[in-house]
Amino acid sequence: ASKCDTNGRCVPCSTNADCSGFPSLPYCENSICSTIEVNLLNAPDFINLNQMFSVEAKVQTTEVSHELELFVATAGVQYKQDGNKLHIEEFAGSKAIPIPLNYTILVEVITATGNRNTKTYIIPVNQLPFGGTFSANSTMKVLETAVLKAAGWTDPENDTPLKYAFSYMEGVFSYFL
Repeated sequence: ASKCDTNGRCVPCSTNADCSGFPSLPYCENSICSTIEVNLLNAPDFINLNQMFSVEAKVQTTEVSHELELFVATAGVQYKQDGNKLHIEEFAGSKAIPIPLNYTILVEVITATGNRNTKTYIIPVNQLPFGGTFSANSTMKVLETAVLKAAGWTDPENDTPLKYAFSYMEGVFSYFL
């Protein structure tokens, strides 16, 4: 079977330079110009660190056989590849690994003949809200009613309404916005 571009054009070649008019990283394979195109589907506009998500890679190549590698190059991010899907876990973080500003996802296609295309996707992390205050009108004793107030917060991605959680352990009050 002859190899053609996605528009059905079959272009003869003897070197990669003969394929310079082709889109998507062209190369000469078996005397026909060939291409590899990679796209990431379902990518979020920004990452919520406390949510799992999945993305999917779509590969278009004129070659019949290829391998697909998906991985996250951001330190501390746990993920698993399942075929053409990449499942990314909640960010666990630690003192040794700072909260990232972006996730870098790499998609690499390697054809049976050794040609490859790697595409990098950078997705920003949802930034923390800022500028507000949190207060409690109580000493937070057991069975005491308390009024909690979070006011004046701004979210850079306008991801509202803001949600918060709080907890009380004897002598310690903590909150998460």
